[in-house]
Amino acid sequence: MMMSIKKGLAIGGLGVVVGAALSFALLRLMVGLLYGITSASPVVLAAISGSILVLSAMAALVPAIRATRVEPAIALREE
Repeated sequence: MMMSIKKGLAIGGLGVVVGAALSFALLRLMVGLLYGITSASPVVLAAISGSILVLSAMAALVPAIRATRVEPAIALREE
């Protein structure tokens, strides 16, 4: 169960890193193009990143719980 949660968190973490890099790059572009756009607060970005990681862990938890309920012998026989 922990293996699938770790994989889900790894994918979520990769998404957070790529998303943060793109948001910083696009934010600098948007500040120059649009009126009223200011730089993002680090607190807001940290809160959003934390929320994404929690949601990715929750999304990985559902299949992990289902996988623990399957009898291994029955799953191997069906393949």
